[in-house]
Amino acid sequence: MTTLNSVNPLILRGIRQGAVLEVDVIPGPPPRLVAKDHNGATVGSITSRSMLQFIACIQGGRQYVAEV
Repeated sequence: MTTLNSVNPLILRGIRQGAVLEVDVIPGPPPRLVAKDHNGATVGSITSRSMLQFIACIQGGRQYVAEV
């Protein structure tokens, strides 16, 4: 479980419990790990101790999702 940071309140309004968000990388510097809705709008950023590993995996072709 993680908490979204810098949440966009306008986008968040359309997100309901159970929604699945795409986890993506926004290139930097520094690169950011973000959660996006089904339209590709950024809901918020993700911080994690494993953030650099997630970024490397996504850049390598892996796909991740986050459930609300």
